[in-house]
Amino acid sequence: MDHDAPDVARDRMELLWTSNGRNHEPRDKGSFLNLAASDGEATGMCDVRTRADIDALLRAFYTRVFDDDLLRHVFVEVAHMDLEEHLPVLGDFWEKVLFNSGVYGGNAMRVHRRIHDLEPLTAAHFERWLALWNQTLEAHHVGPVATAAKEHAARIAVAMRRDLGREATPRNNPSTSVSILPRA
Repeated sequence: MDHDAPDVARDRMELLWTSNGRNHEPRDKGSFLNLAASDGEATGMCDVRTRADIDALLRAFYTRVFDDDLLRHVFVEVAHMDLEEHLPVLGDFWEKVLFNSGVYGGNAMRVHRRIHDLEPLTAAHFERWLALWNQTLEAHHVGPVATAAKEHAARIAVAMRRDLGREATPRNNPSTSVSILPRA
């Protein structure tokens, strides 16, 4: 029996993961360490539980968005999005959606309509937005609230596309159709 095994595992965990007191993020994004989750499944991730979790998720997501070839133009050059200024509003929105907090009082459709009027938002924009959202969630969280966040995002993408007056899938060319709903 190797009595040093727990110390080796702890040392490896400290090497691969940093802690900000609550959430764990990999130091090396290519590394994955299985840790026991509260539901007994060894995943190394927890569910979205707090506003701080939402804020961290949004920062990780928008880091991907601002680095994306398709979306960067819309968010940076068209919308001139200042993440530090907009993060509290985004956090309020997702806190209301996920935790029914009642904090958000804005009109997300009005904001996106103004952007759409400057630069038409296409099915490709919504597909990429949803793909990056889902990838970010899957990289950081697992659980019923994380699943709900993915489902809500899919419904939001569909509703925005519909309300902006464009089809989510081209009618005249089935070979180019895209689905912004997650596959079951």
